[in-house]
Amino acid sequence: ADVTHIIHGAAATPSVEQERENTTGVVDVNLGGAVNALNAAVTAPSVERFLFLSSSGVYGLTGQSGQGELAEESPLALDNLYAITKRSVELLTARYAVLHGKPMASVRLGPIYGPMERPSASRDRLSAPAQLLAALQAGRAITVAGAEVTRDWTYAGDVGEALWALLTASTWRHPVYNMSYGRSVTLRRLVDACVGHGLTATWSDSPDRADVVMQPQQTRTPMANRRLFEDTGYRPSTNPEDGIAHSIGTVE
Repeated sequence: ADVTHIIHGAAATPSVEQERENTTGVVDVNLGGAVNALNAAVTAPSVERFLFLSSSGVYGLTGQSGQGELAEESPLALDNLYAITKRSVELLTARYAVLHGKPMASVRLGPIYGPMERPSASRDRLSAPAQLLAALQAGRAITVAGAEVTRDWTYAGDVGEALWALLTASTWRHPVYNMSYGRSVTLRRLVDACVGHGLTATWSDSPDRADVVMQPQQTRTPMANRRLFEDTGYRPSTNPEDGIAHSIGTVE
């Protein structure tokens, strides 16, 4: 089909139980599947560029205080199979680029919300924003815990724009790029955005009594987008209020 650009994003995002019960399957999908895609990219003469979708998960819980930002050179914390396999493919992608002389890079995506998020066999958990949107869509009142827990929640539309900017950039000067909203967003801000569209939400101090929960240990320091901006001119900018508005009615 004369494919010219490949974005490889297929992955299993397992729970601890799934890691334990299906370790080989997770590694086969996340690592073996990526090797298949890399091999296809280097053997097809038409392929000009290969972009691997990695994850902010490789940073683990680094910088839980919410201060500062994570650059691509920041320390990693490969504390689960997902992070281990993502980092492994980043390294493989960089090596394939050297061996075969084709532009190949990885992009670490931040926590994403927005259109097309849905549970699947390889990822059975909806993000907190998707749970809020699902309740709004269903007209269901909910209880929420973890108001001040922050992540750099990134609108899916910005992810698409960033990937397009990378695919069409004149050059890639780095093997790895961060991509996220780049700013901390509290769960409270997301809930308030949904309440503005009709969600009925009550806050609870007890995670055990809440429908949507963010725990303090789930806090993530935002990622820096300097490399992405310098090489493409693109900077993710959709704020949570607009992102939620664009996402209403899209949760499957």
